[in-house]
Amino acid sequence: MKKSKFYIIFKYFCLSLFVLCFLFNSCQNTESTSADKNSLKNDTNTVIELFKLENQNSLTNPRLAINYGNQAILLSKSLDYKNGYIKGVLYLGQVYLKNNNYVVAKRYFYSALKYSENNELNDFVPVCLGSLGIVSERLSKYNESIDYYEKCKIEYAKLNDSIGIIKSDINIGNVYKAIGNSAKTVSVLLEGIKMSESLKDDNTKSFCLNNLSILYQEMGKNEEALKYFFEVADIAKKLSDSINLANAYNNIGLTYQALKNRESAFQYYMRALKIRQQMNDKNGVAIALNNIGSIKYDARDYQSALNYFTKAYQVSDEIQELQSSCKYLKNISDAYICLGKFNEAIRYLNKSLLIANKIGVSNEKLTTLNALSEAYSKINDYKQAYQYFKEYSQFNDSLNILQNNRSIEEMKGRYESEKKEHRINMLEGEKKSATITNFFLFSLAIMLIITGVITFLWQQNKAIKNKIVAEYRQSLIEEKYTVSNLKQKNLKQELEYKEKELVNMALYIVQKIEFIETLNNELKAMQKETAISKSDIVKKLTQLISTNVKIDKERIDFQLLVENVNQSFFIKLKEKFPNITENEKKLSALLRINLTSKDIASIYNISPSSVDMNRYRLRKKLNLITDENLVEFLNNV
Repeated sequence: MKKSKFYIIFKYFCLSLFVLCFLFNSCQNTESTSADKNSLKNDTNTVIELFKLENQNSLTNPRLAINYGNQAILLSKSLDYKNGYIKGVLYLGQVYLKNNNYVVAKRYFYSALKYSENNELNDFVPVCLGSLGIVSERLSKYNESIDYYEKCKIEYAKLNDSIGIIKSDINIGNVYKAIGNSAKTVSVLLEGIKMSESLKDDNTKSFCLNNLSILYQEMGKNEEALKYFFEVADIAKKLSDSINLANAYNNIGLTYQALKNRESAFQYYMRALKIRQQMNDKNGVAIALNNIGSIKYDARDYQSALNYFTKAYQVSDEIQELQSSCKYLKNISDAYICLGKFNEAIRYLNKSLLIANKIGVSNEKLTTLNALSEAYSKINDYKQAYQYFKEYSQFNDSLNILQNNRSIEEMKGRYESEKKEHRINMLEGEKKSATITNFFLFSLAIMLIITGVITFLWQQNKAIKNKIVAEYRQSLIEEKYTVSNLKQKNLKQELEYKEKELVNMALYIVQKIEFIETLNNELKAMQKETAISKSDIVKKLTQLISTNVKIDKERIDFQLLVENVNQSFFIKLKEKFPNITENEKKLSALLRINLTSKDIASIYNISPSSVDMNRYRLRKKLNLITDENLVEFLNNV
């Protein structure tokens, strides 16, 4: 009896121990699984963060955006995160599209399409097709673009996505608009409005109405455009959509302005301004203020126009919206010219030019140079007027040459790349066909017991096809290398132009100083010979010229240009000689363009002996021997 009890107790003890072990292991496995899930979740969150960084830098820093995109793709691939991978490929295509590299963008979109089809990611298929439609449109392949949009509509129909179908129709309408078929565009947009009304989708209806209004505006049918813009405003009010309501009021103001109804235009611009202020949309506020200023300018109320343009510039300057600031400064100068205050106009034009040079906005720089030439003509300073007109003409010519070169090389690159791609696709298609044929022959060979012979033929054929494909791939790589070299050549031409501009500006400053100094000496000589009454006049003129001999503005502009052109040179010089000072770097830049000590002294308003002493110290810091040429050394850094 005792033995039986002991046996039972032992049995339950073992059973309990087993259950505890099982529970412990289960807990561990659960924790491990939970940890794995959390880890996976964290990794996918990293992918999403990389996408955000890519989007933020897509326009400002495309290289960085592409780097983030590639990281997201690699991480998604390692996690087998298919949605992340397809989004990564699409986003990279968008980066290249935004930066006008349409050929590369098209490759990414096509790759995304194939991946989504192969992995049955049906929601992404119409997105890929729509993106291909956009890039084909940008490449002026309008028939191909319409074909992609039509396929996109079919895919949206499979997903029962009516809004997607309407948006595809709108895209098709935009293609017809691009090829000048406005009637077809209007028809497509009206159909989109009708469908969105049947679906009771006010957002899509508003989108179609806005596009239709803009089209009528471009066609000069402002009355028709106005009617539809009012409908857009009504929908925005209904949806409490402040952004679209402000945009609608702005467009209504523009249309009334085109119809010469300044009073109504002013009222709607003021309404748009009020909404923007309530939203604290400072960029929108600046736009509204500038539009109100343009109404006052059209009405020849130049003082009011000046006040509004100035307010627009102040808001834009506060948020560092440099391109808009450049435009608003030009408007301010126009108002000052109409008020007869030419010196004030010139001051604001110089500010605009400084910003245009800083951010590299070629069109704004061109406009400002031309305006400066005209402004100096107004005050009879024909020398300055000529100088700015000359700079305007040279810059305009250089822009035309560079643009033509870029267009030619880009078109050539696109043609050659697409030709190679088409050939590779044909070969890959032939390869697939050959594989299917060989598979059929292999099966037939098994039945006829001649496997060995057919296998040999299949392998031989496969090797030949692979060799051809490899050769064409190598050819494509070489072509891309050639295109890259051409781009480098264009960049080199741009640098040479900037260096030439730097030399011209330096010589211009030196010539101006020499001219003023000569004129000053002549006037002093005249002072000794003329009568007392004339002497007073000459004395005043001498003081005026002496005051202006500093040419601070030209020196500031010249210094900015020196720093802009020589950024790469400064970096290399600092790497090789870490102890070099900022003044020595600037001296080195001027010596590279063969300026003499006298020229450099004139530019910086110091004595030539000071420049010579600085040259001696620079040679010593660069460890140059006595016979070694300083200018040649600096040009070889």
